[in-house]
Formats: sequence, C-alpha cells, structure tokens
Amino acid sequence: IHYPQLQMQAGATGINAMRVYNVTKQGKDQDPSGVFIKKYVPELATVPDEYIHEPHKMPASLQKKCGVVIGDGKGGNEKKSIGFFQT
Repeated sequence: IHYPQLQMQAGATGINAMRVYNVTKQGKDQDPSGVFIKKYVPELATVPDEYIHEPHKMPASLQKKCGVVIGDGKGGNEKKSIGFFQT
C-alpha cells in the first residue's frame, strides 16, 4: 500500500492529480492551540488560540491588548496584508 502511494505522490503514475491542502483547516485540525505557529512566529505568541490560525480576524481592540497589529500598521485589518507589527 505504501509503494503505490509513494509513486502517486512522486508523480510517477501518470495520474496528475493536483493535491492542495487547506493550510488553515490542517492547522486547526492538527494543532488547535497553535503551538507550531507560536514557536516559529513569536510575534503571534500572545494571540489567543481562537484567532491563532486566522489572526486577521482578530478585532482591533484584541490586537491592541495582545500587543500585535495585523495589517498595515495603520489600523487597517485588510485580509490581503501580511505584515505583523509588534506594539
């Protein structure tokens, strides 16, 4: 069972299935408290578990309380912005 799976993942079977996983869903399923994120993105260490996988959804008041501003640093909370600013 493992060898065919290895072949498929390596693209050697002739079946070119696109395998794209939802990073947010995988994070919530496999690491609900965000241990990995908090370790490797220390700027988000103070973010509550509820928002750790989607910090852009955190209200501005909570961002201020956590000392982290998500967005452009000008009070915006745009989803497209990826900047993290510690206050």
